[in-house]
Amino acid sequence: RGLLGLVPLAFCTEAFALRSSLASPSFESGRFWGVLALNGLMYTAYNQFSFMVLSRVCTATHAVLNVCRRVCFIGVATVVFGTPLSPLNIGGVAVAVLGMFWFTHSKTSVTATVEKKKD
Repeated sequence: RGLLGLVPLAFCTEAFALRSSLASPSFESGRFWGVLALNGLMYTAYNQFSFMVLSRVCTATHAVLNVCRRVCFIGVATVVFGTPLSPLNIGGVAVAVLGMFWFTHSKTSVTATVEKKKD
């Protein structure tokens, strides 16, 4: 249902760019549809994997893993594609990394405290 609602919206917002790309003599329709299909397949696999992980860990841990994934993607995009990072971007990545470390530290501290009380 979401796809049926988003496709018309995508055509309304991207119709001009799509029309000009389709009219271009260098446009490769086979490559376009292949990349589109690969993108859909990878996103579906990501969602399936995400639900599998979520069924095995608590929601907070899953959220931290998701932040870790985003930070890794930003790092890879910066290195591979040469995408420049503004100071605001760098600050955001730093806050995300510090938050991951803080969560991990608090989670392990609680576990260690509980184990000490058992002894």
